[in-house]
Amino acid sequence: MSVLSCSTTSIERPAPAPPAPPPDIPPALLAPCAPMPLATDSRVPHLLLINDRRMAVADDCAKRQAALADAVREQQLIAWDWYCKAAQLAGVRVDGCPERAR
Repeated sequence: MSVLSCSTTSIERPAPAPPAPPPDIPPALLAPCAPMPLATDSRVPHLLLINDRRMAVADDCAKRQAALADAVREQQLIAWDWYCKAAQLAGVRVDGCPERAR
């Protein structure tokens, strides 16, 4: 009785590295909005000054919130991109991948 054996050698190619993670969200974008200044005097010049200061605080807060929303959206797109590409490399069909991740 004779035993034959054969072997096949397959070369596995490593999967490409996923995209680099997005930069950390700057701590200033994660900080709560500054407290609104309160009027301590009922005279009109003081009230106008306090109103200007309150508008500056609100404007700064709105700009930081918009920048934070942009940063979160970017991180979500990168996470989807990584997920969809990993699924594609694994041969798994995934519905719901954003257009950018395809």
